[in-house]
Amino acid sequence: MIRQSFYLSLLFGLISPALAEVSEQDLGAFTRPAKAPFQIDYTLKRVKGEKLKVLARMKTFEEWKQYEDERVKFSYPAHGGIELQVEERRGRPDDAEPAALDYVLRVEGEVMMMMRLKKAEWLNDGVCLCGAREYERYRISNGQLFRYSFLEDGTMKRMQVLGDGERLTTFEWTHLPIQPEVFRKMVRTVELKKKGSWTTEECQKVVLDKYGVRDLVGWLDEGDSEEKVIKLLGEPTRRLENGSLAWEKTVRDGDFLLDEKLVLPFDGGKLQRFDHEYYDSGWRNPRVVEGTVAWMEQKIQPYDEDEDLKVPEELKKQLVDLFLAKAEGCEEDEFDRMCNVMDDLIERGVRDERVLNIVRERYKKEGGHYAAWVLHKAGDEKDVALFVERVKSIYADKDTDEIEVGFGNSDLYNLLVFIPDETIGYSDLLRNGLGHKNARVRGDVYRFVSKDVLPENERLSYVRKGLRDVDRDVRQWSASYFNKHKMSDADWKLLKKAANKEQDESTREAMEEILSKKEKPL
Repeated sequence: MIRQSFYLSLLFGLISPALAEVSEQDLGAFTRPAKAPFQIDYTLKRVKGEKLKVLARMKTFEEWKQYEDERVKFSYPAHGGIELQVEERRGRPDDAEPAALDYVLRVEGEVMMMMRLKKAEWLNDGVCLCGAREYERYRISNGQLFRYSFLEDGTMKRMQVLGDGERLTTFEWTHLPIQPEVFRKMVRTVELKKKGSWTTEECQKVVLDKYGVRDLVGWLDEGDSEEKVIKLLGEPTRRLENGSLAWEKTVRDGDFLLDEKLVLPFDGGKLQRFDHEYYDSGWRNPRVVEGTVAWMEQKIQPYDEDEDLKVPEELKKQLVDLFLAKAEGCEEDEFDRMCNVMDDLIERGVRDERVLNIVRERYKKEGGHYAAWVLHKAGDEKDVALFVERVKSIYADKDTDEIEVGFGNSDLYNLLVFIPDETIGYSDLLRNGLGHKNARVRGDVYRFVSKDVLPENERLSYVRKGLRDVDRDVRQWSASYFNKHKMSDADWKLLKKAANKEQDESTREAMEEILSKKEKPL
């Protein structure tokens, strides 16, 4: 819940000398952006107001306002079209204290810039996919920990400052209609009012433990001596011909060995400015550890891609033995990945009851996409009962009218394919799915609405109801029924009515195409 009650900018927002900015030198030794390196046109496309479209393209503002309250202080552009609002965010309307405060620059109601202050014990490590953060700059000021995050070209993407139990975080620049120069200038003025207790030594240890040596570089300054750098990072493994120092080591990450490498340039014993290639995690050329699940996947991959290749008997035995050694105690994800490997072997005639029994026992408890395929391809009729029980379990788990039911519901379609039509109770499985309260369950089961295991009048009843369903897939499958069956004029009128009301473009087009094939006009 948002409550816009603090318009303190009316008190503190007079045009005045801007706050002292953090210097560019204090932003570390990482590369600086070239002119207009990163366009924000895709963000501007979402802007509605003409005034914000203009202001969002301005790279400089001649005058700035200073804002200050009991919590924070910062400067922002002094422009008549820009209004600063401080908005309370509450988890519930009756909460005594706001969960967060948003400091928002708005232009005719639209957001231009936003920062959020909330209780926190550490920095926000959330991932944003709109441009990877290639460098993190850390600094301590007034007992507060600052972190500035930069894109590959040196454009600042986000800033955070952590005090004692509170954190101010900007929204990512890549999501805001503001030029990077303006964003950078504004966040360089941000401070928390309350003095913190963080120390450089304490934070460096936490950063190393949490993020590794790559982020530790964020404490270094351009011009630092080799001695200072080595004291922080440890002895380098070698010196390159150009004078750069390299720190290299092989680390294991799950099933892989990675050759991690960090290289920093020096001239005359002083650290020079560096670009995004200073660090290589090793993930460009990972090496698979023999005997791991990833190794099993790597070994079977050539045969999965080329069915004419014959899997050596020795490799078949290796893969089966590894499955037997790992399958009972591994995590669900690893188990399903190994089942994918076994699926390839079963397609090539491998039948090992020890494997199948383990798959059956784990499938009873937790299901699994590839586990189901293993049992289906093995072809044992007794496993059909497992699929029936799994369908019933999905129906029970999704006994809600929420539309989103999470990953895995697509397996419902596979299971209903795996179960033969003549299986006792199959028609009831379809009935229970077609009439299920969960929209996504219905969306999968309506693919089978044409099956003649149900009487025609019953199928027609589901089709008529499905044309009005809230789920797009249900409506589409109901409409597709008209392609395969003789329908009454009354039913065709129902379809035409549904098409006229349809809001989803692709569904409406599908309905209209079906209607166009009818011989007589309605």
